[in-house]
Amino acid sequence: MKQKIADLVFLSRKIGARLDYVQGGGGNISVKISNDLMAIKASGYELKNVTENDGFAFVNHAAVNEAIYKFCAENNGDDQKFSAAVKSATLVKEGYPALRPSMETGFHSLLPFTYVVHSHSLYAGILNCAEQGEKIARELFPQMLWIEYKNPGWQVTEGVFEGLRQNRHAQIIFLKNHGLIVAGNDVNETLELHEEVTQKVQNFLKVPSFKFDEAQIFSNSFMRQNVLFPDQIVFGISEEFAQSEIAKHIFAAYSYILRSVGQSGLDPVFIAQENVDFVANMESEKYRKEVAKK
Repeated sequence: MKQKIADLVFLSRKIGARLDYVQGGGGNISVKISNDLMAIKASGYELKNVTENDGFAFVNHAAVNEAIYKFCAENNGDDQKFSAAVKSATLVKEGYPALRPSMETGFHSLLPFTYVVHSHSLYAGILNCAEQGEKIARELFPQMLWIEYKNPGWQVTEGVFEGLRQNRHAQIIFLKNHGLIVAGNDVNETLELHEEVTQKVQNFLKVPSFKFDEAQIFSNSFMRQNVLFPDQIVFGISEEFAQSEIAKHIFAAYSYILRSVGQSGLDPVFIAQENVDFVANMESEKYRKEVAKK
C-alpha cells in the first residue's frame, strides 16, 4: 500500500505544481490499491499539498460502483443519495486522518484503471469550452470519450457511466466546460498520457503557454454573466473569495481559455444559468469552500 500512496503523492505533486493544470483545490487524483480499496484526494485539498500522510481519503471503490450501478439501473440517483453512498463506503485507516473523499469519487471508481488523473488543464479547457471542441478532440484522439456538460458530483458520474457503456476502456475523457480525465495502469505512463494530451492540443491550436501574470481582459461583471467552468462558480465569482489567491488563479485561467478560444477561431460555450445556480447551492461545493478557507 505504501508504494501506491507514494504514487498518489507523486502524481498529485506533478499535476498540482502547475497552475495551467489545476487552480486552487480543483482536480483530483486516485489510485486503486486493491480490488476494494482506493485512495483519492480529499475534498477541498490542493493537489500540491498532498503528502504520504495527509490530503487523501480511503474508499471501498467496489461498494461505490455497486451504488452507481443500482442508481443508474433504477434511474433514481441524485447528489444526496450518491453522497450518502460514498460516505458509507469511506474507510478509516490507522495512521491516516479521516477525511472526506472528493465529490468526483464516482468516476474514479468506475474507470477500470489503477491510476486516474482529473485535471483542469487549460489547454484541454480550450476545447471543452468551444463549440467546435468535440470535433477537434475526436480528430486528435479517436478513442477518447466526450461527455456533454454535467454538474459536478452525481451528474458527471452518471455521464461518465453512460459514456463507458460505449467505450469501457477509454483512457482519455474530455468533460465539456469542466476538465480532462486520463487513466492508466502505470504511474509514469499515466502522467505521460496527460502530458501528451495537453501538449497535442496546444500544438494543434498553436496557442501560447499560460502565463499567470498576463493582463486580464475580461471584467468581473462579464465573468459573472458568462461562466465557463464549475470552479469559476465556486471560487471565481463567489464574494467569499473575491480577494483571494484562488480567485486570482481562476480569473487568470478564465481569461486564458476565453482568449485562446477566440484566437483559435472557435466559438465559446458557456454554462447555462440554471446549472450555475445548481452548482452554487451544492452542499459538496459549500464544503469545499469551508476547507479552502482553512
